[in-house]
Amino acid sequence: MARVDSSLTFRRYKDGDTEHVPWDEDFIQSGESYKCPTYVHRTPPCQGSCPSGHDIRGWLSIVRGLDRPDGTPWQEYAFKRMVLSNPFPAVMGRVCPAPCQDGCNRNEIEEHVGINAIEQFIGDYALDNKLGFDKPAKETGKKVAIVGGGPAGLAAAYFLRQKGHACTIFESYHELGGMMCFGIPGYRTPRDVLNGEIQRIINMGVDVQLNTRVGTDVTVEKLEKDYDAIFWGIGATSGKALPIPGAEAPNCVDGISFLQAFNEGRLQHLSGRILVVGAGDTAMDVAAVARRIGHIDHVSEKDHPETVILGHTAHDVATVAARQGADVWVVYRRPISKAPATQHELESVIKEGVEIHES
Repeated sequence: MARVDSSLTFRRYKDGDTEHVPWDEDFIQSGESYKCPTYVHRTPPCQGSCPSGHDIRGWLSIVRGLDRPDGTPWQEYAFKRMVLSNPFPAVMGRVCPAPCQDGCNRNEIEEHVGINAIEQFIGDYALDNKLGFDKPAKETGKKVAIVGGGPAGLAAAYFLRQKGHACTIFESYHELGGMMCFGIPGYRTPRDVLNGEIQRIINMGVDVQLNTRVGTDVTVEKLEKDYDAIFWGIGATSGKALPIPGAEAPNCVDGISFLQAFNEGRLQHLSGRILVVGAGDTAMDVAAVARRIGHIDHVSEKDHPETVILGHTAHDVATVAARQGADVWVVYRRPISKAPATQHELESVIKEGVEIHES
């Protein structure tokens, strides 16, 4: 197995021994008794499965009491270890699909360690106890323009401020968060949790310009002139249209637009049966939201959901007399076992009352 170029990854641990050793050679080495343990230096599978390079074994050792801090609560000690890789533990503990748990060795024995739950607990502890990030001890004098205030832009600001670089975030929307705010339903990422983790980064001394679109309100040429570097983190906020005839119909909308309309408060009720095509995590969010907000039996043409999503109207849901759970179907062209959505997402929407129809 070729060694990974560590300069091209976010991992903060060594690869160690990656050569396969035949079992008979590993079983008895140099005449040693087979009862003696053989120690090898290899990457823990949970860490190897984490795209952000979390030192999972490190902070789990703190939680277990194997790595004890001096004069610091263990929760704070674990938090500081977590945010070496990711400044959003409370959010990620709620929404991350947790490939680390899929790679956990305990799956071969009983069940994986609840890594996500522990991360969420530590993240919530940090917010409840107002744990913040330290400002840099020394400023470099360098300035970086960050285009986009979503998770990528905010994370870039966090790591750049640690290095002492001045940062300004240019965000076209009226608040920060990107897809964490407008793409993920609020019941999965409570806004006080999200805002708390964002504010912690801003408190490091990050400047923010909201409602500012680069290319319209400020030119790229000006950014190139005023800043030493530009980080582009504009995100992938465009939904994917269905590649079939009729997909351009007004009552056929993509999942991202649907979730954004809901999170902005423009979509507060539905009418009729809702059909969700696809079985990814975004489709599961759409199905769960549609089921939760329910539908009304009688709705005027101008208040149809597709009209609301396109921004043509606004309604007061308080005037709706009767609301019921919407009839939501998820249709998938393959067996549901092959769906890209995580298992717990599928189980969650089924519990909500969503019907799954597979091929």
